[in-house]
Amino acid sequence: MGDVEIAKELMNAAGEAGAHGVKIQVWFPEELKEDMTDKYLGGDGYRELFRYSQGTGVQSWWQYYGPRSQAFVDRHADPYDVLISHDKPGFVGWQDYPTKITDHPLRDVNSDRHSYADHTHAGSPMRFVIPAMAVAKGARLIEKHICLNRTELRKCSKDWVSALEPDEFRDFVEFIRLAEQAL
Repeated sequence: MGDVEIAKELMNAAGEAGAHGVKIQVWFPEELKEDMTDKYLGGDGYRELFRYSQGTGVQSWWQYYGPRSQAFVDRHADPYDVLISHDKPGFVGWQDYPTKITDHPLRDVNSDRHSYADHTHAGSPMRFVIPAMAVAKGARLIEKHICLNRTELRKCSKDWVSALEPDEFRDFVEFIRLAEQAL
């Protein structure tokens, strides 16, 4: 949401919940179809997050979208030993908010496409089950949105509907770890 302090709180919450990593999307407004000028960090904010992420104990994955953000990530991420990618190689998922249960492409998870992006409604009992099913199909990485407060996020983002608050996210991570043990 363009706020470094919120990003830091989210990194901490994810780490405290037991997540192994966090993904941070790096983009600049001119790389997007819609005007998001008020919702991006800018170079200094991203540099601060590069440094901060190293002290959280979770791996950070920086995803860029266009040539400007790629150049920025290439220039600044290297000393911080972060994962970098364009788009989502190896990812399976349907980016709809929320994704209907019938639209989840779990059948496409396999050894080549071993990461799953989940956007199940945060209030659905399937919000834990669908990602656990992806783990059972071979997914080794699950993307799940986290937020500090869904009501506040709803005011500024479509992601609110599938994002879990910190306590819910902690329960989610525990559920996925149990699913991994059961396999």
